[in-house]
Amino acid sequence: MRIGDNLALISLSEEVNFTYAKDLKAYADTLIEQGYTKFIVDFTDTIYMDSSGLGVIIYLQNQVKELEGSISFINVSSNIMRFLSMLKLSEFFNARSKIKLEQEKISANPAKAPEFSNTLKVPPDPKFMSEIRREVKEQLEDYLGQERLFDTVLALGEALGNAFDHGCRDACLANIYVTLTGYDDRMVIEVSDNGKGVEIQDGFLPEPTETRGRGIRLMYMLVDSVEISKKAYGEGTVVKLVTLR
Repeated sequence: MRIGDNLALISLSEEVNFTYAKDLKAYADTLIEQGYTKFIVDFTDTIYMDSSGLGVIIYLQNQVKELEGSISFINVSSNIMRFLSMLKLSEFFNARSKIKLEQEKISANPAKAPEFSNTLKVPPDPKFMSEIRREVKEQLEDYLGQERLFDTVLALGEALGNAFDHGCRDACLANIYVTLTGYDDRMVIEVSDNGKGVEIQDGFLPEPTETRGRGIRLMYMLVDSVEISKKAYGEGTVVKLVTLR
């Protein structure tokens, strides 16, 4: 929405995720091409933002800086604000060829039986990611506090986004699964696909671009343990997220 000669209001959607980010970037580019240098970004309706959406916001900030303009955020929820603040405090935007995120590998005690286990098959369309996240949230809300729950579901969203965006394409989209396993001291979420297969050793992560490549880093910051490995059998990647209770 244009509200001045060089001032524009961008009202974000409820879900600022990787399927929305491309359109958001195109819209921002159009406004800049039309001469807008000052922006107000309204988060009133936004209840979820992933690293792709964040990447577009960073992109817009950088474009505005080059134009010597200004950008401000309004109506940001406490969860989104905590998310943005956490990233700034953790040197999330440092440009390094490799970043090692120290994190203890947490393994389940084989002597402990899980309290519950459930596997969800993800429909072969990214638009269903929000439904999967909501279903997982409903299943975990009796086991985790609100902040831990928010962080865990956000990490799940990043893993799902990577599965759709990188791990699976075309026919293999029908083969993304989310497995939840609850123990008395932790929650384990595994997201598997049957794409090419990716493995990240010892927390060494590739360098992000301006708008992409922050999702895995974000997962490491949100939960207590992350393991990303190729499937033991067949093709694909398994992302294991562990949140201590």
